[in-house]
Amino acid sequence: MRKRRGEKWEIKTRPDLLIPKLEAVHDLSSEQIKVTYSNIDALYDRVAKILDDDGVSVSSRISYRAYVEELWKKQSKFSGKTLENEVFAVYAKEITFGLNDIILDKISLLVGVTTSKALLLNRLGAVPEVPYRGPNPPPSPTEGDLWYHTIENRLYIYVV
Repeated sequence: MRKRRGEKWEIKTRPDLLIPKLEAVHDLSSEQIKVTYSNIDALYDRVAKILDDDGVSVSSRISYRAYVEELWKKQSKFSGKTLENEVFAVYAKEITFGLNDIILDKISLLVGVTTSKALLLNRLGAVPEVPYRGPNPPPSPTEGDLWYHTIENRLYIYVV
């Protein structure tokens, strides 16, 4: 079996067969890669503008650039629910590493995906720390009090 697989590889990679194939697709591939690189460079420029506007330090910029690269790769490879799951996995990782969630949300929109810390917490089944939890509102609440309704799985903010 191994000898046969090795023979197939040898045939597939013979220069007299491989070079004409590469020459045939080279021009098309070159044009496609130029367009792709141009799009990625434009994306980097838009990320740099967001980072400039938000006053992100030079030492943190590479992390945000890596984030947009990962999102771009995911968006190029997946769609639908799979894309959503992949995006939130990357988003959760970057939040864990200490990146600013609001900046991450702005960058996500550049790639055409929506993220937020609230959506992430909801997906994980977590809720922010609140002083009052239960099926009924807190007794005598004041403006801004949080109440997590345990039956509805909803977070309420008391407003006068």
